[in-house]
Amino acid sequence: MWRRMAAWLSLVCLGVSPLYAASPYAPVVPGKPLVFPADYGSHPEFRTEWWYVTGWLTTSDGQPLGFQITLPRTIPAPSVRTSS
Repeated sequence: MWRRMAAWLSLVCLGVSPLYAASPYAPVVPGKPLVFPADYGSHPEFRTEWWYVTGWLTTSDGQPLGFQITLPRTIPAPSVRTSS
């Protein structure tokens, strides 16, 4: 048991988690440019994605009011996805 725990801990310390070793999702690559119109809408190859809606309103007495709405999306593993 101690050997298994030591092996798992060494993998985690090296940044290789056995739970995520064979991820079915596309990797997130830093610096990848956005290409429109292809990048409008969702990207189902990624597990998690979110959109923000931000804006300013004016109250009835003239005071500014800022708002932000966050819309997250998380999908299950590709094997349990349903087509839409």
